[in-house]
Amino acid sequence: MKNFYSISMWQEKDKIQKIKEKHQEVSELFKIMRDNNIAGSYVGPFDKYILISMAQSLKNKVTNSITQSKKFFKIFIELASNISYYSYEKEHGQGSGIIMINEYDNYFTINTGNIINSNSKEHIQNKCELINKLNHEELRRLRRYLLHLPAYNENSGNVGLVQISLIAKTKLNYFFIPLDNENSKYFYIISGTLSKSLD
Repeated sequence: MKNFYSISMWQEKDKIQKIKEKHQEVSELFKIMRDNNIAGSYVGPFDKYILISMAQSLKNKVTNSITQSKKFFKIFIELASNISYYSYEKEHGQGSGIIMINEYDNYFTINTGNIINSNSKEHIQNKCELINKLNHEELRRLRRYLLHLPAYNENSGNVGLVQISLIAKTKLNYFFIPLDNENSKYFYIISGTLSKSLD
């Protein structure tokens, strides 16, 4: 009985120690998020139902403005769709990556990252460079043009990045990190910034 009791006590202490360690890990994670103004993040497959639920939850927390909340939701969904479409990594048929929201006093940023191949990198880079050269009216014309392309055209419906730039009224902030010596794969990071106040 003593041995059984000793083993049970040891197992109980081991469980308590593991709970404490997990609690410490969670506390440290929340501290990192707080210190880096991280309001929320997600890593994994970009299933539209999960992301819409997350966006709905976050949009009402980051700003009291209904107009800015709607803008936040649109940017979030466009960036998430970008991962779903371009990500080289797939889980359960869905593009996989990371999305993170940083909240500051007057604005917040929505950042996404995912792995892409060299063909996607060239396409995205060319598109971002074009978007950043255009003014607001030119972007509106480009969006109309893309929306009216036939469904079988490789650029048809490909308006997400244009939409982000129009909503945020800022240039796209993006870069690519090579993942191999052959430059066949890259980690692609892009972010959208939105003011908390009405423009």
